[in-house]
Amino acid sequence: MKQHNSYGVTLIEVLVYLALFSVLIGGIIVSLYSLFMVSDRTGAMNMVQMEGDFLVAKIDALLLQADTVTISGGVLTVTKSSETVSVFASSTDIFLQRSSALVRLNNPDMLVENFVVSKSLSAGKARIDGSFSLRLRTPAGALYTQNFIVISFVH
Repeated sequence: MKQHNSYGVTLIEVLVYLALFSVLIGGIIVSLYSLFMVSDRTGAMNMVQMEGDFLVAKIDALLLQADTVTISGGVLTVTKSSETVSVFASSTDIFLQRSSALVRLNNPDMLVENFVVSKSLSAGKARIDGSFSLRLRTPAGALYTQNFIVISFVH
């Protein structure tokens, strides 16, 4: 009887190893893609949240200790110490107008939608309600939208 000494690998073994390696690499690629997508979305969520918090704080600061507040045609006008400041939305941006200076408040990458302000009386104080939505497109092309609300009482 003849004995065979085999020192190499067969073609079947090579194909099995290649198939296992392909499955492993495919799983890694899918995991990395998912990680990048989650990272983009998380980055967009954080950016929208910070931008919205900034805009809410800016509007709140204007309403703080205001002498008079008027709302006409979606424009919030605040008079404080004989200085008049207006906040309004135009297409996809929120603007602040002080004297002759016009300043865009939001980041140009953010789209502002549905900017609405209203004034009502509540317990003898003027209640100012404001709301808006911010929309941002992630680098991967997905849209992320978040709504914000401002509620302030003015005497």
